[in-house]
Amino acid sequence: MNLAASFAAPTNRYLEAASELLPPSVAWGNVLVVVPVMYMVALVATLVPALIALRRVDANAPWWERARHAYAARVVGLLGLILMPCLASLAAATASGPLAATPAGTMQLLAATAAFCGAGVVCAHIEGIVLQRRTTFFDWLRDVVFSCLVGSSAVVFPAIGGIVVGCLLGDRPWLGFAITFALAVFAMFGGAFWIARVVGLVRKASPHMHDVVAAAAATAGAPVPRVYEFRTATANAYALGSRAVGVTTGAIRNLSDAHLMAVFAHELGHLAESSGVRRQRFAFRALLSLSFVMPVPLTELLGTFAFLVGPFVALIVYRFKLRFDRRLEREADAVACGHDAHAGALAHSLQAIHEVNVSPACIGIETTHPELYDRMLAAGETPSFPRPLPPPRRGAQLGGLGILIAVGLVALLRIVVNARSFDATNEEPVVTEIALTGGGAFDLARLAFLRAERGDIESALVLYRAAAELEPEDPHYFALAANALVPLGRCKEAEDMLARAEHARAGRAVRGAAGSELESARERTATCNARAATIVLFAP
Repeated sequence: MNLAASFAAPTNRYLEAASELLPPSVAWGNVLVVVPVMYMVALVATLVPALIALRRVDANAPWWERARHAYAARVVGLLGLILMPCLASLAAATASGPLAATPAGTMQLLAATAAFCGAGVVCAHIEGIVLQRRTTFFDWLRDVVFSCLVGSSAVVFPAIGGIVVGCLLGDRPWLGFAITFALAVFAMFGGAFWIARVVGLVRKASPHMHDVVAAAAATAGAPVPRVYEFRTATANAYALGSRAVGVTTGAIRNLSDAHLMAVFAHELGHLAESSGVRRQRFAFRALLSLSFVMPVPLTELLGTFAFLVGPFVALIVYRFKLRFDRRLEREADAVACGHDAHAGALAHSLQAIHEVNVSPACIGIETTHPELYDRMLAAGETPSFPRPLPPPRRGAQLGGLGILIAVGLVALLRIVVNARSFDATNEEPVVTEIALTGGGAFDLARLAFLRAERGDIESALVLYRAAAELEPEDPHYFALAANALVPLGRCKEAEDMLARAEHARAGRAVRGAAGSELESARERTATCNARAATIVLFAP
């Protein structure tokens, strides 16, 4: 192999040797430290603005006022769940250097999961205060998993699946696209509901609940559908396709049979929708799902801008879907009102659901369902409470405060670690920096300098050559390796390192420390060769 070819064929031999010179815990330092830190950062950054928002929630206020002021805290929690994992993933990307045992994608997933759990603990705390009942993290997590599997699977499955696959298969985008597309199709055709049944979140309803649904179907003149119970504390009911309905454990526990009949009458109205409406529902779900997988095939055409296409398309589709869903909700309300077993039963059942969930009666923005107050009026029942004002718009601002807190905490920790690592006499801070970030060529060179200063030239040489392996286009590390070889009398190897430095220097300007190190390497290598020649000349 000629010299040029040897320059173009770097190996990781010295990098592996350098890792053996460090404590074994260094390779796992990013997982052992960064992941718990991301959990704490997300928890603190979500908790502080949430506590500010919760100060307005009066436990003795009527439910509609409590719901109104709790809305900001819930928005803070939701933003924390979305944004904190993103921030943690970005931070973890800088903690996956070549000496880390954990791959970058896996590290990002672990950090994002930790941040999600940190924000989730705060969300559970928020729900416990708002609902005035003990809510553990696992109670809250079960409700979130249920919402993702049953309520939002068309979006959540391809979105989360795409993120996970992207982290683990970032170097194979088309394989990631195929897996994400398969997840989207799986969600569109009811795969999420099947998973919910497998994990025990969905089960067949009790005989009594079958009787309630049968009574509602008889009143409406509709066939009796299959009935499922969803094991979640949230009070709600769902139409499942065209042949089944589901009701949550929270609704069964908190609503009377008369209220449940009215709720089921509403869901039977959805089951009676025409095949054309069902096809439109499926089309909206398909478009939302596919909007999260379309960037990959568009990357070759649009470059990185392709990743803006998915959210843009999803936003447009969602706007049309909102209007479509609101119209269908009004029609289902009209069907339920036409078959009320008792006057005002639907209006009272809707109010009971909102009261159990502590949901705002008027939210002030367009959602899939009309405002509770307007639905009650449309059902012919005047609410027993005055029309509440929309929730104060402080959630987004407080969520922004949480992001600033998180960024500030991460930046502060980074500054502290960096400041300690520049101690010119102690290698412990440098090792800590390598453990937290996975190390890099500059970190290895600093550690090599400290090892050389204490006389451990062999270790320093390995570290310098490992740094050169990481950045073979930088002559600085080759020159440092040459300078370390000269005191050992290994002139031939020093000359080889100098040749590599000269090769890396070709075509680029070298100034400052790199230039001085290269000049020193030339002089010391020449002196080493001259001394070696003298020894040979006068050898007996």
